[in-house]
Amino acid sequence: MKNEKKIAPKKYTKKKAGVRKLTEFNFSNIPQKDIARLFSVTPEAVCQWDCPRNANGTYNAVAVVSWYVDRLKSEPSDRDGLETDKLRLQCAKLQIEIDESKKTTVTTQYHREFLAARAADLKDYLMGYAKMNLNEIANQPIEVCQKYWDKIIRNAMNTYVKNRS
Repeated sequence: MKNEKKIAPKKYTKKKAGVRKLTEFNFSNIPQKDIARLFSVTPEAVCQWDCPRNANGTYNAVAVVSWYVDRLKSEPSDRDGLETDKLRLQCAKLQIEIDESKKTTVTTQYHREFLAARAADLKDYLMGYAKMNLNEIANQPIEVCQKYWDKIIRNAMNTYVKNRS
């Protein structure tokens, strides 16, 4: 017994290309970054888990995998906890955007009623103008009448826009 040397288990040996080769591995003493790599998460995410941890800050891989499986079994509806939280936040953000847009937008029905009212106003204006100035454009060529009415309509629209500002 005195002559026996205690050999510490090797975790990794390096090859020339920098690829790690697993020779001997102690599954009861795994660093946080390796647990993170095992579960494809960040080391910060592992730190936030309530999984079993050794006193020295390392992890027992078997215990962590067991804990993770139990977690998945106990929370089947929330197995993608972070993904679910992310989706909930996106839904909440979209709901806020929808609520805000309702404050600044109007319905299709409102647009129809608004345009119908403006069209009726324009029609009344043009009909009244035509009655007052019918003699002025009577017996004129069609091109003259079209130019006349284009000018009247343009003026009516410009007046409307100026009054809205």
